Amino acid sequence: MERIRKVGTTLRTHWKKSVFLSLASVYGVKWYMKKLDDKELMRNFCREALTYGAAPIGVHQKNYHVTVILNPASSGGKARKLFEQYSAPILHLAGFKVSIQKTEGREEAKELMKIMDNCDAVLVGGGDGTLMEAITGLMKREDFATYKQTPIGIIPLGMNNYLANRLFPFDDQVKQLAEASMAVVKQLKRPVSVIEVKNLADNPVMYGKKIYGVAGLQMGAWREAEARKDSYWFFAGLKDRMTYVFSYLTGQSQVTWDWPISIVPAISSPLAAAAETRQNSAQQQNAPNQNNLAANQSGGGSNLAGILSWFGGGAGKNAGNDLATNNGDVSRSQDDGGLMKMMNYEWGSPVETEVGEIDISVEKCDASEDVTLTLKTLPNKLNFTDYVAEGWKRIDAGKQRRLAQNTSTPLPLSSRTENLVEADQMKLDVYATDDAPKMVTFDGEEVELTGPIKLSILRNYLTMFCQESDAINKPGNNGQESGSSAPQSRWTNRGGATSTLLGTGGVTSMKPRI
Repeated sequence: MERIRKVGTTLRTHWKKSVFLSLASVYGVKWYMKKLDDKELMRNFCREALTYGAAPIGVHQKNYHVTVILNPASSGGKARKLFEQYSAPILHLAGFKVSIQKTEGREEAKELMKIMDNCDAVLVGGGDGTLMEAITGLMKREDFATYKQTPIGIIPLGMNNYLANRLFPFDDQVKQLAEASMAVVKQLKRPVSVIEVKNLADNPVMYGKKIYGVAGLQMGAWREAEARKDSYWFFAGLKDRMTYVFSYLTGQSQVTWDWPISIVPAISSPLAAAAETRQNSAQQQNAPNQNNLAANQSGGGSNLAGILSWFGGGAGKNAGNDLATNNGDVSRSQDDGGLMKMMNYEWGSPVETEVGEIDISVEKCDASEDVTLTLKTLPNKLNFTDYVAEGWKRIDAGKQRRLAQNTSTPLPLSSRTENLVEADQMKLDVYATDDAPKMVTFDGEEVELTGPIKLSILRNYLTMFCQESDAINKPGNNGQESGSSAPQSRWTNRGGATSTLLGTGGVTSMKPRI
């Protein structure tokens, strides 16, 4: 009894040290238990992958070959370690031939995608910025039609993994990495729609430049608060919520609250037959709004490379005419049996207003043919309570969808949504200029907007690996679909494949401008 009394007296006398040691002990126990859970999880995934790798193959049949484009600067420089711990073992045990290309600077992922050949699949190891570069590089290939069906996988290693969270909605990073790798082994694939953003700047050199993404574009007060959340790291797990509180109370000068915008949605009508498609596309080569679309599409990256060279010139003569016109426009919709369908667009009347938030996204994350771009706006006249409540509601809605592991249904609309526009194409001007650019987020990557833009959706344009509940194919063993032949397209880095990490860098790219 005396010993217990002494212990109690000591704890009361040194209560600060006692509290600190107690919290440290709890944290240490949780950390250790998490490590044990991760090891058990990886053990189970590796055993499952080994069943695929142990399956016999023919003497002349080659192993499934994947090329990994790895950005080592992701996750604060921990990307390589995470990949080697939680992704590479699964791929190797499945019997895959793994080639790894480590990016050394900005736009290198895009350039690698432009020259890849002789590979069965490409995995992008990084965040949203690396994925956007890779997709842009693939879309700008001159032989894109040949490699369009080559599947792309995501190894979520970045700070922001918007699309990865939709394809693999798991809160635990280790489980997400393992599931993303196992989807490649099981060949769980689905089509994904692509968002094309075209520059409408006045600069004739830059006019028509394009970047591509798959998630969406956001701009406004809530987006800027989200971008500032790392400033409140000392709140630990509460920083996601506290960023909205302090952005309103102390960071008002760093947040753009009023966004004047002009929106022009497109009304589309498909041209029915392939013969009529060719005839109409030929006739519309002289249309005022064609703007040499085919030339821009095939040679868009020849003058300045990629998304980081997308410098706009403000809303000048060409931009104003392109934004306000109601003449017909021709754009690609999707590839069907090798023939490019064309869509004839009539532009609606511009809608001008002032808002606090603009969100343009592909709400449906499924393979349906009615997927469209959805534009939502939120008001700019909100008090503290409404602003913070809206920010917190977004956090809760995202967590609920990940817990449900359901990405086929969109997030619920906010009760404060003012405008809802759905269209295959739309033109947007936020009156940004080269001298006064505005920051937006495209696929989780911050981009400087310097002029008006046109957004288009390319339905089900790429094939990506996904979780099993969203896959449209039935997998078989050894990385091949049941009843299907071996992959027909193979592409890897020119000059030979290697299973080691290439390069010595890992430079985080600068913010692109559009």
